[in-house]
Amino acid sequence: MSLRFSIVLAAAAAISVSVLTPMQAETTITGRSLGTVETILGYCARIDPASAAQYKGSVKMFTAGHSEKEVERDQKDKGFTAAAESIDSQLKKVPLATGLSACKAFLAGK
Repeated sequence: MSLRFSIVLAAAAAISVSVLTPMQAETTITGRSLGTVETILGYCARIDPASAAQYKGSVKMFTAGHSEKEVERDQKDKGFTAAAESIDSQLKKVPLATGLSACKAFLAGK
């Protein structure tokens, strides 16, 4: 298994644990975690447009229980930008077929 595929799968696994267990209002979303989730799922939506609504729904599940104001604040956080840039640079190196496979595995809960 390639390192790039491992990175995508590890990130997708981390997100799936977070997304499949809806967030509670007592939890905290950080700019870094939101940047990671939005970047990976945005990537998946771009390379798998037929399933884009499912990826976008997963982001909504991740932010469930948090106000729009809190989400917007986290999107403006330096940690959000840093995470998004870091993840994006790694995803650019992932072959399309590899990324698509990892994104579909995420949707399938694998």
